[in-house]
Amino acid sequence: MVSAYYQQASVAISGVREYFDKTVKPSVREKYSFVVEFLQNPSVIGAIVPTGNAAANLMIRKITEDTSKKELRILEIGTGSGSITKFIIRLNKTFKLDAIECQPKLAAIVRQMVTDAGKTSLVTVHEKMVQDFYKDHKFDKDHKFDYIVCTLPFNSFPPDLVKQIFRQMEDTLLEEDGEISTIEYMFIPTIRLFFQKIYSLYDSEPYKKFKAVQDAKEAFLNGKKVETDITFWNFPPARITHAWKVKKD
Repeated sequence: MVSAYYQQASVAISGVREYFDKTVKPSVREKYSFVVEFLQNPSVIGAIVPTGNAAANLMIRKITEDTSKKELRILEIGTGSGSITKFIIRLNKTFKLDAIECQPKLAAIVRQMVTDAGKTSLVTVHEKMVQDFYKDHKFDKDHKFDYIVCTLPFNSFPPDLVKQIFRQMEDTLLEEDGEISTIEYMFIPTIRLFFQKIYSLYDSEPYKKFKAVQDAKEAFLNGKKVETDITFWNFPPARITHAWKVKKD
C-alpha cells in the first residue's frame, strides 16, 4: 500500500515538473527543479531549497581570499542547481573547476549556466556520484585540487560512506596544502541526535548510525586547522567549516 502511494506521488511530481519545464522561465525553473529533486531523492539532495547567496559566498571565502597568482584547481561536490557554482565562475581569478552533480536535471541546469557565462573552457560538469568520479580519475601530484567545496548531505549518508568520501577527498583528491569547505544546517544534527537518543530506547540502530556519522566528521577534522563561518541568512541557518589538510612529513 505504501509503495503504491509512493509511486502515485512520484508520477504526480513528474507531471508537475514537466508542466513547469514547458511554462516557467529559466530563473524560476532552477529553484523549483531543486525542490522537485529533493522530493524525489531526499537522501541524495539533503535540502529542500538551494544554498542561499550568503552561505554560498562563505563557502568560497577561502578561494576569494587566495592571493596566489597560480591557476587554482577547484572541485565542487554536489553542485545542485548551481547556487555556489555561479559565484565560482564569476571569480576574478585564474581557475579550472570540476563540478560534480549526480542528478541529471540539476547537472543540465549547471551546464547551461556555464555555457551562458561563456566558461565552458574552464568548467567541466561531471554527472556522476563522487565515488565514481574518484574511481574514474587517477590523480597524480599535478592533478589534485587546491580547494574542495562540498555540499553533500553527510547526515543522510551511511557512516561507512561518510568515512570513505572524507578519506578519498583527503588522501587522493586534495593537494597537500589544500582546503576543504563543507556546510550543514545549524542545530539540526544536535536536535536529531537528541530525539534519536530518546527513540533508541525502542530501536538503537538509527541512533548508532547517526552518532557514527557525527564521529566520522569529527575524526576528519581532528588535527587540522579549522575555521568556522555561521550565517543566519540561509534557510535553515548554516554552519560552514573550512579545514586545512595536514602536510605529511
